Amino acid sequence: MPNNEVMAIIVDNNNLKWVGTYNGLATFDGINWTIKNPYNYSLPNNYINSIAIDLEGYKWFATGSENTVLKFDGENWIVFKMPHDILGSADPISFAVDKKNIIWVGTYRKGAFKIDGTRVIDLRFPQASGIGSISVDNFNNKWFPLMDFINTTILFLLRITKKIPVCLQILLAA
Repeated sequence: MPNNEVMAIIVDNNNLKWVGTYNGLATFDGINWTIKNPYNYSLPNNYINSIAIDLEGYKWFATGSENTVLKFDGENWIVFKMPHDILGSADPISFAVDKKNIIWVGTYRKGAFKIDGTRVIDLRFPQASGIGSISVDNFNNKWFPLMDFINTTILFLLRITKKIPVCLQILLAA
């Protein structure tokens, strides 16, 4: 293992386990571990804190740093940069894949983005919003816990209308 701090694990269709750590990525085939990092595997970023597999089997990695999401097609790394500004970091920390194969990305302090294949689209969440996880239900609705970093977490149902998030239902405010 590249590091003892495991941040993410996912199993692909070939039963290969993908493990993200603060110091690289590892795969486990049931017998052997393979370490993947910038030095031996052209991994663009060493910090992996979330992993998703899309409907086509491509692996997606939230790096949690440098505002970067990585897509691995089996041979090549494709780098997606999340837009950011001086008011907030767009470091990705969570993923979800919806029924249309759109990748939803939660960030540390800049809300959420979606990747529709080649474009990164800012969903215009409140400025200091963190999205620690994302879930997609059977109706393809997206659920986001919105963290405002003032000791408040709000779980809400989001529907996108003209690229603007609309809160349909607040379930919990604490």
